[in-house]
Amino acid sequence: MLARYYADPERNIAYFSGLLASKNYVFRQAAQYGLALSYFGNQQYELAFEIIDELVKQEPRNLFYLDTYTDLSIEMNNHQQAIDKLSRQIVHTPYNQVLTLNLANVLIKDNQAERATALLKDYLLINPDHFLAYELLSDGYLATGQKLEMHRAKAEIYALVAAYPRAIDELQTAYNFANDRQIEKQRIRARIDQFRTAQEKLQTL
Repeated sequence: MLARYYADPERNIAYFSGLLASKNYVFRQAAQYGLALSYFGNQQYELAFEIIDELVKQEPRNLFYLDTYTDLSIEMNNHQQAIDKLSRQIVHTPYNQVLTLNLANVLIKDNQAERATALLKDYLLINPDHFLAYELLSDGYLATGQKLEMHRAKAEIYALVAAYPRAIDELQTAYNFANDRQIEKQRIRARIDQFRTAQEKLQTL
């Protein structure tokens, strides 16, 4: 898209503003969205939000609009408005990637990390190989001081890119935080064994 990948934000602002003023567009909403992204790129967040807010009102389930709406809300430190919008939509599609990850991200920014980690854990049951979801989960655990869980999440991130030695290191660190949680220790040891097996298979390729 022009607004994100070509020219520069100020030039794009002039371009999309010209399209809208002359009505020389195929779809008005596309030109408005381009202008909003251009304002965003130029750090004119309030102008960008004014446009995106109107677009979301017109199409409340448009994931592109909601994604930008969330980014703008975070930049403007207005987390609750994004949480409200995303929460209303995620009821209809509870495991949607855009809604889930955006909601988890803004919840973490809003110091609601426990709610975010619960959301991400449910999402990962359905999408167990989602890299970004694990990254956000790790951030959520860090925010709540859950060091064992944070290192386990980091281990899964490394495993997804076949960095098994790093994954095992993270699990061994997690093990040290398990203290007397014997069931957790057993699970960690079992996962370490799985990673070691996967590493051995990788080395034979």
